[in-house]
Amino acid sequence: MTLLVNLMAVEVDIDEYNVRKEIDDLKEAVIRGVKAFMQDAFPNVRCFVKSVTVAETSAETNKIKNTAKNWNKDIRSRFMKALENVNLLARFHSDQTHALAQAAREMDDEFFPGGRMGLIYLKGYYSVAGTFMTDELWSNIQQSPKEYAIIEMECEDR
Repeated sequence: MTLLVNLMAVEVDIDEYNVRKEIDDLKEAVIRGVKAFMQDAFPNVRCFVKSVTVAETSAETNKIKNTAKNWNKDIRSRFMKALENVNLLARFHSDQTHALAQAAREMDDEFFPGGRMGLIYLKGYYSVAGTFMTDELWSNIQQSPKEYAIIEMECEDR
């Protein structure tokens, strides 16, 4: 699963870290925050973080911006591909129908641990999760990429 996370939504204040000197501490704080968020939202799921990307360099900053730029397009493309892979003669409960169901959930802005993409961000004073990149969220990421991180993780039932 790829998560695009607003750091404040997982209770990480970027201003508390000197990104150049304390990058490992920042990444550990992001991991703790994401795991805590997931534990609160999905208590019967255990998540393992594989990687964390923060805006430490210009390449990482561009990766965050480009991930946001292509976000909805990637979800839509995955849905269309899954739809094309299911035909009227498909078996019930097949890999193809499962992929279509997951893609449809993401198209419906449903965040879930078995999904391929998810967003964690602030809405007012609350941390929320979803999959749909709004224009406002996209604009915030483009203007302040240092306030976001990309997390690659896997989740499984406990």
